[in-house]
Amino acid sequence: DQGQALVHTNVRVGYLKQSAVSGSTKTVYEEAKSEMTLIENARIELEGTTKIVEDGDYSEEALNDLAAAQEEFQVLGGYEQEQMVDSVLKGLGFTPEDSSQLCKDFSGGWQMRIALARLLLSKPSLLLLDEPSNHLDSAARDWLGKYIANYDGSVILVSHDVGLMDKSVNSIAEITAGTLLEYRSCSYHDYLEEKEFRAISAQAQYAKNLEEAAQLQAFIDKFSAGTKSKSAQSRVKMLEKMKSEGRLDPPPVSIIQNVRIPELVLPPPPKPYGENLMVIENASIGYDPDEEPLLQNINLAIPRGMKLLLRGPNGAGKSTLLKALRGNVPDMIQEGKREENTRLKLGVFTQDLAQELDKES
Repeated sequence: DQGQALVHTNVRVGYLKQSAVSGSTKTVYEEAKSEMTLIENARIELEGTTKIVEDGDYSEEALNDLAAAQEEFQVLGGYEQEQMVDSVLKGLGFTPEDSSQLCKDFSGGWQMRIALARLLLSKPSLLLLDEPSNHLDSAARDWLGKYIANYDGSVILVSHDVGLMDKSVNSIAEITAGTLLEYRSCSYHDYLEEKEFRAISAQAQYAKNLEEAAQLQAFIDKFSAGTKSKSAQSRVKMLEKMKSEGRLDPPPVSIIQNVRIPELVLPPPPKPYGENLMVIENASIGYDPDEEPLLQNINLAIPRGMKLLLRGPNGAGKSTLLKALRGNVPDMIQEGKREENTRLKLGVFTQDLAQELDKES
């Protein structure tokens, strides 16, 4: 509503678009490098100056332009562009085979990884990242933390991922009680200690100021009409100064506030009949009945109280199995059967849930 956000003309700001790569017809590799504009512009300049010389212009000006273009292309990493793209894609969990696949063939979560790779490779001066680890596994989060820590530029990160913050940032800015407090040159754990120290110090200073004010007021009350009235008047001015300087005001809420982490309490689910909530027997699971199933001979029983982790490398079929368990696409189970308890209440949260939400509501 008020104030300004000033960005220098030479500063390039990059942020992660929530649309990811939706609608892209490019391969993963092509999309990831599509915003490396500095290198691409330098490549065009290099190709142009090279052609001038190859066409027979060996003048000093033409040769100097070619040398300058070669140096600029090298400084920007043009000769290592392919390695840079491969390195970032690998860090975010893509295999070499994924690079040649179309973006549209990947799930929403993996499309967000492609968008993140595209952003990182564009190398803006200021990188804005809003919860970038939401769609990342632990290995990719570790890689991203190290990448941000070594990033040759400035980064503003919004995250609830303590591990990512500890690996990547060197300053903290906290938004609390309608204002912003800075904690410079500190890790996340250093920030927690500094925040507690500031709160204790502010409370202690406030208590000390109140005690000093009480002593001044007691002197004023006792000697305002006697032989020490001048001393009493002097203390009146001291007390007024303390009030005008705000030293008798309680510490700001932003300093002493301890944010309460909300606790979600759910009612106990209804107990189903029998032991198992869901059973899959001898199942072959896939998306296209005309193609080889992605998963075969799947047998899985889920009893009450089980907390089951699905592990496997990228593309192994973890999300596919979850979709089969969900049961909203019956044709996915091409052979075998899926049975669920008659009193089962199924809750679902998918990595690309946003694509299922009603855009009109």
